[in-house]
Amino acid sequence: MDEIVKDFLTESREKLEELDQELARLESDSSTNESLANMVRSVHTIKGASGFLGFPHIERVTRAGECLLTRLRDGQLSRTAEVSGRVAALAGAVRQMLGEIESTGHDGENDYPDLLAELNRLASAASAGAR
Repeated sequence: MDEIVKDFLTESREKLEELDQELARLESDSSTNESLANMVRSVHTIKGASGFLGFPHIERVTRAGECLLTRLRDGQLSRTAEVSGRVAALAGAVRQMLGEIESTGHDGENDYPDLLAELNRLASAASAGAR
């Protein structure tokens, strides 16, 4: 495995840990915009690196997650248990794909269509409500 891919795996796992910590922080203090900004940055970093390295499934899922988190950060969407659950599911899906990369060198065959649909639905509902 290339050193750059190993670095990507390490950094992505660190960013997912940060995402988990910020999500937990939001559970106790939902008013913190800093947590939301950190979450967006974490997902954005994974998205960019996965696109650069040619991992399309991770890129697609993180792009949808970034869109949702950006709308949440910008106040276009309220944080609900459903939104938090989808963010947690996003982190789980990315972890699974990172494991695939570690095992096989590619991000697997699963592009998580149900998760993508839910992330996009929630982000679109936020867009429609902002009009």
